[in-house]
Amino acid sequence: PVDITKDNSNKKKRKRKSKRQSQRQKKCRGPVMCLIVCLLLLGVLGVGAWMWLRMRNPTATASWGPTAPPSAVPSAAPTTQAEWIGNIIFAVARFGGEEFNRPDTYQRKAMEWVLVEGNSIAMSASNDISMEELVVQLYALACTYYSTYQVPNDVTNVLLDSEEAGPWTNSDRWMMSSSNGGCDWFGVICNRRGQVEKISLPNNGLSGHVPPELALLKDSILYLDLYNNDVHNVGELGNSFLGEMTKLQYLYLGQTFFENDGIPTGLSKLSNLVELDISFTSWFGPLQADPWSQFNKLEYLVMNGNVFNNTLPEELVQLPKLQYLYVVDSFLKGDLEWVSRMPAIRELWIDNNPLSTQIPESLSSATTLASFSAGNCGLTGAIPASLGNLADSMTHLWLNDNGLTSDIPEDLSKLSNLQTLSLMGNEFNGGMPSEICSQKDAVGRLQTVEVDSSVPCECCTCCGHSSVSVQSAGKR
Repeated sequence: PVDITKDNSNKKKRKRKSKRQSQRQKKCRGPVMCLIVCLLLLGVLGVGAWMWLRMRNPTATASWGPTAPPSAVPSAAPTTQAEWIGNIIFAVARFGGEEFNRPDTYQRKAMEWVLVEGNSIAMSASNDISMEELVVQLYALACTYYSTYQVPNDVTNVLLDSEEAGPWTNSDRWMMSSSNGGCDWFGVICNRRGQVEKISLPNNGLSGHVPPELALLKDSILYLDLYNNDVHNVGELGNSFLGEMTKLQYLYLGQTFFENDGIPTGLSKLSNLVELDISFTSWFGPLQADPWSQFNKLEYLVMNGNVFNNTLPEELVQLPKLQYLYVVDSFLKGDLEWVSRMPAIRELWIDNNPLSTQIPESLSSATTLASFSAGNCGLTGAIPASLGNLADSMTHLWLNDNGLTSDIPEDLSKLSNLQTLSLMGNEFNGGMPSEICSQKDAVGRLQTVEVDSSVPCECCTCCGHSSVSVQSAGKR
């Protein structure tokens, strides 16, 4: 006999099993189709980029090897968005388009990224900033990324003892989206129009080299901070583009590896500079009249850690607005007569330079000078009593580790605003004048007085003296 109940139950189980298999197939079908569509889209974009390059350079080989520079004139009007974007980038190419012939150049990578972002760029265009401007801006930023992100150079090979370079410390949102023209990328700030106005990437692990394509932002960029990165830019090709960014007001290249025979004269075009840091670069060689003669707006200049082997040129000394100058460890030579010819100087630090000269009487004519540091400069002779004439301005005076002799002039007590007086490491005859120590009373501002223990002193805060210490102002 046939068990009808059991047979019906088996049929129901088979139907449920068949239904579950059908549902699984439907669930799998969606992601697979999406993957196929994405692959087809990437293929189309890749073919579009390849066709555009072939159109612009018919001699390009399939292996993207070196070829002759392509023609600068399009062979036909662009018919697609990719062609139109490609033509914009080609028009601003620094090397005539030859840089796009190989797949491993940072320019080629940047161009391909911009092509992929074409629709997003088109949607971001507005009355304030055109699509063409966005394409150029994003191409410049992408070039900066691909030429400095985890790219080895001679410096990193030595420092890391390897051909591998690390990634940026912070690359938040870089290359993720073009929807805001790069304005929401880490370290990038734009103006109201959406143009890049500021790039600030100090201490961020950049390597490779800073690309000349960065100068494509010359119409808007005001501020560029690349302080303390392992970028290595060499010679005319690696430095001249800096002079194209003529609207720059703030430029910080300290502790990088920009290398050139002397300070690039092209910087003379940066007449809007207010602050400039070129400390511990590799711009070695005697200082010349250029670029200083054009820096009439410059207020702040750091030149520490370079090798100049001469004195400061008069064009630099007489800059009308220069208030802060730091030339420490830079092999300065000559006398200090030039200090009195600085019309606006407030802080001047020139430590660790082989000056081997005396402190001139004319230093007292620098009536704006508030902070003067000339430690370990081979200074000899006596401290001029006329320095007491700087009573209204002088707040910090460091003359330590020199060969100064004679007595410490009591006229320094006239410096009623003085907070720091450091005279260690010299060969004075007498002790610290009581008139100077009296400035440490409740009514005085003097906080730090430093001389060697062999110099009698009732108020000193350093070097074997038993007087009560007060909080040191110290150097910034």
